Amino acid sequence: MSEREQSMQYVYRLEIGKSVPVLPLNPGFVLFSSPWQLMAYGGALVRALGLKGVLKTAAKLLTATRLFFVVRQDNGVAHYGWVTLGRCRYYSVEHEAAVIGPVETEPEFRGRGLATAGLSSVIVTMAARGVRIFYIDTGDNNIPMQKVIAKCGFGGPISTYLRPEHGL
Repeated sequence: MSEREQSMQYVYRLEIGKSVPVLPLNPGFVLFSSPWQLMAYGGALVRALGLKGVLKTAAKLLTATRLFFVVRQDNGVAHYGWVTLGRCRYYSVEHEAAVIGPVETEPEFRGRGLATAGLSSVIVTMAARGVRIFYIDTGDNNIPMQKVIAKCGFGGPISTYLRPEHGL
């Protein structure tokens, strides 16, 4: 694998207290825990992910440890991503932690604060379910996402690692 196909990833960790954090909850935010819930958003999801992407998403939701979220905007899916409970293939996490990512904002919706809205909505929603430890990572060159992560209360990176390029 060439150097261009890999990037240095920054890992961030957030641990919150017993109370749910006061972060904005986007009205277009939806968290899916089963493939059957996807049907209500089928057309918008197919436009964003393609049919193959929706089928892969449905299959991943059959596991007990994966959740999928979207932020809707202008009758479409503008931002989406994953939450994995208690594991990460790239670094160690606590069994009770939620790992957020990968996440994606559709190009035509970038610069509108939807990544911040999505991440803060995930944190608030999962905190209401009792999750208190969150991880997220991003590329060393992804300055916009690093700013989103900071806005949502994460401190600086706690570690780094080299990871091959990936997609949802």
